[in-house]
Amino acid sequence: MRCFLGKVYYVGYYDTIDSKQEREYYLSATNFMDYISKKLSKIRGDVELVSMSPTKGKKVVFGKKKSIGDRVRLKCFTSLGRLNSFFARLDMHLLRLQLFLYLFFHVRKDDTVVVYHSMNYARTLIKLRKCKKFKFILQVAEIYQDVGNCFSEKQKQEEYTLFQLPDGYIFSNDYLNKKLNIRRCPYSIIYGIYNAKSTFSNKFEDGKIHCVYAGTLDPRKGGAQAAAAAEFLDGNYHVHILGDGSKEDKEYLLNEIERVNKVSQSTVSYDGLMKGAEFDDFLSKCHIGLSTQKSEAAFNETSFPSKVLTYLCNGLQVVTVRLKALEGSKVAPLLNFYNQDTPQEIARCIKKLTDLNKDNKAAIDKLDCECEQELEKLIQQVEVR
Repeated sequence: MRCFLGKVYYVGYYDTIDSKQEREYYLSATNFMDYISKKLSKIRGDVELVSMSPTKGKKVVFGKKKSIGDRVRLKCFTSLGRLNSFFARLDMHLLRLQLFLYLFFHVRKDDTVVVYHSMNYARTLIKLRKCKKFKFILQVAEIYQDVGNCFSEKQKQEEYTLFQLPDGYIFSNDYLNKKLNIRRCPYSIIYGIYNAKSTFSNKFEDGKIHCVYAGTLDPRKGGAQAAAAAEFLDGNYHVHILGDGSKEDKEYLLNEIERVNKVSQSTVSYDGLMKGAEFDDFLSKCHIGLSTQKSEAAFNETSFPSKVLTYLCNGLQVVTVRLKALEGSKVAPLLNFYNQDTPQEIARCIKKLTDLNKDNKAAIDKLDCECEQELEKLIQQVEVR
């Protein structure tokens, strides 16, 4: 480990899986933060994860600070609870205030603040940047105003204002760097988590080829498309859907699964939401991972589907829609692309796969090594700016 001045504060929505407080966070983002924080602790030393995660419950939960790894600590703030919509709004304001004050009084000019980009605290970071000197690295996985239409013009402007403040960036794909890094700041491109497993669970023993879609049940992100593709597969296939979503999204998916199971020889099942070891174990029992989000969605220009790497690291072959972020990536040779965004085309691509035991571990291990080198270079470059 090289010796640098100061410490790293890493801001995002985070909590540990075994936490008794049940705070809100996105599992994919939390896993990504876990991965990056371990790399940063090897490079830089002390890392403190500063979490903006509110409680899921109705009662107040108090802030905490605890060790969660070698030289990695977690700081969570007090959350008022979700008693009603008024308390939910008040709670968010309180969390933003706590974040501002905590960083203002704890971060020194030699420290580095890494921020996992979120619209919920963009304004807070903009204000902090104006009155506090520190090294600032922004981690950008996607441009959120491209994902949905629920942002006001002021919020959209705030997002782009935040994009122009950092001393360096961690991007999830090359396109984001070209679009956002107009000041040519130091940057690293990290697609996701490069933790390839060395051993895998035994595959399902029913003689079928098991395909899995894991992710949000938002119809734009492809869970329903994966289910629909099963209609064009034969009895040798079983398609699993893992994940969570709104009540409406889940109802839509379950109806689609019921329809497909009535007309198809293949099997489709919704297997719920899984986390941690249970999730990894289930994935590694399957053969093919499906990344089936709709290709015309605006966010596809700027986001890298994290599930692609999750599948690869768990020993699966990957079937994915053809996206610019994937085509131009280092993992493109490991993927199986389909062109037309239809269930028939997805099924056709699935049936083309013959080598279901292809080993991609060496390629992922190489990316893991390069990731650490790039992060170390990024930290060094930001230090001297």
